[in-house]
Amino acid sequence: RFGGKALGRPPKQTSENAEKIRKMKEQRIRDSRERIPIEGKFGQGKNGYRLNYIRAKLQKTSEAWINCIFLVMNLMVLLKKLGKNLTLSLLAQLFRLCSRIIAAILERASVRGIAGPVLAWHRR
Repeated sequence: RFGGKALGRPPKQTSENAEKIRKMKEQRIRDSRERIPIEGKFGQGKNGYRLNYIRAKLQKTSEAWINCIFLVMNLMVLLKKLGKNLTLSLLAQLFRLCSRIIAAILERASVRGIAGPVLAWHRR
């Protein structure tokens, strides 16, 4: 289905076809809203991933190149979605590691009898 305005002279609006014209206009608006993110991704592929710079000579090679670019674009989206969860997970693991290191330092300091200065440092 073509998403733009119909070519030629627009139909004259009468009481009989007013509803049909209104529905066609709403459908054009819905179609254009669906196309905006898709066209945006093509623009991102051209500007950010050099989709417009395919220099392969054979058709199969060009298609493979284009498929690889879209694969990388999809992987980047996946990494961004995983990144939020992954970052929180890494921060939690880093916090646990630091807690274990501090606990080990405090334990060694208490065995050696120098717990006072170490505890004062830890409380800051």
